[in-house]
Amino acid sequence: MSHSLMLFSIVASSFTGGAKLAWSLVSFPALLGTLDSLPEAAALDIWYHTFEHGFLMVAPLTLVSGVVCLVNAYLAHSRGSGSTSTGLLSLAGLANIGITPFTFAFGVDVNAELHLRRATHGKKDTSHDARLRSGVRGTTPSQQALGVASTAEILRRWALLNGVRALLPLTGALLVCGCLLLEV
Repeated sequence: MSHSLMLFSIVASSFTGGAKLAWSLVSFPALLGTLDSLPEAAALDIWYHTFEHGFLMVAPLTLVSGVVCLVNAYLAHSRGSGSTSTGLLSLAGLANIGITPFTFAFGVDVNAELHLRRATHGKKDTSHDARLRSGVRGTTPSQQALGVASTAEILRRWALLNGVRALLPLTGALLVCGCLLLEV
């Protein structure tokens, strides 16, 4: 078990979770508060650029932090540090990496609908989610419901899902802190 790797995981997980919470609790309520005076296309542009920056910066750091936790769990196990440390570090790694399956399970429809709405406002969308728009809309009850929801409702749902996603790396950081405290 490496303390420097554990500290990296704590800092990286806290940063990514904090960034996600800031977007959900500060930036998006501010965006939603201006929708009456802000054109929908502008709101979708703001969402898009936030989404892209988050995907490029936060997602890789969260996954690396998760892998580092799993490496530390392996090191703890191989050095006989105890099953509690191994378990906490494994859970921390899975909590961080859990953002990806959570997004696929709950966020793909919302992301695809927002990308689609942005594209229909004349903005060229070259993101990694562009492929999701073709044939996705209206194929499930969830997607059909999104099709009739207002952009503000979909942005609120995105902010909520993003806030829940923030809890995963923050939980990972707390688990690694718990592991460090057990060693004291």
